[in-house]
Amino acid sequence: MDAWAVCHQNKLSWIRSHQANIRADLYGSLADTLVAGDADLDRIGKRVVVPSSYVGGDRFMQQLYQQSMAIVRYFGKPSLFITFTANPKWVEIQKQLLSNESAAQRPDLVARVFNLKLRDLLDQIRHKEVFGPWLGWVWTIEYQKRGLPHLHLLVFLRTDNQFLTADNIDRFISAELPAADDAVGQELRGIIETTMVHTHCVVHNGSALCMQGLDLFSVQTCGKCYQRPFQAEIIINEDGYPTYRMRDTG
Repeated sequence: MDAWAVCHQNKLSWIRSHQANIRADLYGSLADTLVAGDADLDRIGKRVVVPSSYVGGDRFMQQLYQQSMAIVRYFGKPSLFITFTANPKWVEIQKQLLSNESAAQRPDLVARVFNLKLRDLLDQIRHKEVFGPWLGWVWTIEYQKRGLPHLHLLVFLRTDNQFLTADNIDRFISAELPAADDAVGQELRGIIETTMVHTHCVVHNGSALCMQGLDLFSVQTCGKCYQRPFQAEIIINEDGYPTYRMRDTG
């Protein structure tokens, strides 16, 4: 962390002392502020322009936004919104931990495994075309609770392979527990039951954080809208959000 802070401060110091190199005069001057007449003169000092090449700066973020909007204007609406979250129980992480360590103590290991699995996911989408012909993508990576990296990915597919058909959605998206008939089914079912099933408010557990309407005159309901009603067939709503198939199989 100290080494990162030193490098970070060194970049900012170089930008502050090399404003002429990045032609900061093109961004305006003190005279422009005075002419505008909408600034507090007591707070005006020497302005330091941070260029778009500085990762994390305002111009850097604005540039990424403009590039993302250009992709949307060119390809149209994205076909898929994919969420990809690091799992501290991944075998690749557990094998490298010492006996007294947890994944939360090794953010370097978690980030490295996440990056390798992310590269494999992108390879499957782009080169192996698991969803169909690939055109482009936009993504952002966040670090959420317990320091786990979290990816939001927008994927653009070829227009003649539109995703919003019931048959196409059923091929790739399932809101049902898979049958545990074989080893693959058992593995998938185990992953889903431990990471993707909402169990906090089961049997109307009033102490669960997701429960709403806890006073005496209202009915307790789950803020996450569980339990979901059964659905015999997938329905594509007018707003573009499909209601997935969830058959009552007992």
